[in-house]
This record gives sequence, structure tokens and C-alpha cells, in this order.
Amino acid sequence: RSDNLEFDLKGNVLHSIVKTWVLVENLKTFSDYQDIVSSGYDAYGNVTDQVIKTYVDEAGTDELEEKVIHNVYGDVIAQKKGNATETEITTKVDGVNVEYKLIKNTDFDSRGNVVNKEVSTYNYDESGAARTLVEVQRIHNDEINNRGFAKVVTIESESLDLVTGEMVCTGKVIQTNRIFDSRG
Repeated sequence: RSDNLEFDLKGNVLHSIVKTWVLVENLKTFSDYQDIVSSGYDAYGNVTDQVIKTYVDEAGTDELEEKVIHNVYGDVIAQKKGNATETEITTKVDGVNVEYKLIKNTDFDSRGNVVNKEVSTYNYDESGAARTLVEVQRIHNDEINNRGFAKVVTIESESLDLVTGEMVCTGKVIQTNRIFDSRG
């Protein structure tokens, strides 16, 4: 269930609450409560700054984590489709930084679809001050159709080897989408 509580003059949602339930053994069970505050939008209605607080109780009092998100839109065609060139996500638990993700969409096709993306994940030390790169994913989308769906997606992953302290290849996945329905 989603409740949009506050809007700006252009109709962009400034504050919303999302409550999620899941089925567990055929019983509807509460999953989480998200309080989402968006503090900036660009000319195309894309959110630039957002804070998402996730709670484990229905009343929204027992906070699990907080995510602070900042989007940069540096390619006008991609921006019109809502594709940021860079996204930073800082996750905090009990007010302390625990994780930082940097998502860079480095290449776009002529329709503004993401061709190449790099997702770098960093973990913070216990103080929440210093961060260490722990994982990098490089994603390449190929044969993108008019609806923005890629026929071939290649994902290469590297992770930090805790013994050597070096980044090592941990996998490569090639996903082929052979058939699209009339919607994509």
C-alpha cells in the first residue's frame, strides 16, 4: 500500500509512505514500512535527491536503515527517459554509514537507453568514516529494442579477496532474452 502525502506545484511527490506485506504460508505478513522524502526534481520530473527510511514495524518507529540517494543527469536524451548518468546511495544503520554504492551509466544509445553501467559497492569501517571497495559489477546491454529492453545482457563481477586484498573476478553471466511479447 502506498500513500502519497505531499506534492510540489508540478505534482511531484515530496513525501510518501509505502507499506509492504508478503504471503508466508498463505498468511498476509507485514514486511516493511518505507518513509520516502524527495527533496529535488529536475525539469523532466526525475528525482535528484531522496531519503528512504525503512522500518520493521507497521507504526514506522523501529528503523532498520536509511538510504540517502543522489542522482545526476548529465545526458539530456537519457534524462528524458529518467536514466541518470550517476547515482550515489549511502546506507546508514543507527545513523552510521555502512555501505556506499556508486552507479555510473557510462554509455547510452541514441534513444537514451543505458548500454554500459558500472556499479561499485563500498563497505564502511565500524566508525562509518573510511570505506573500502568490495565489489564491482560491469553491465553491458546489447541489442536494445524500441521499448528499452536488451536482448543480451552481460554482467561481469569482481569482489575483494579478503586474503590478498585484491579485486578478483567472481563471475560472468550472459543473459539472453529470446522472445519479447507485444509490450517489449
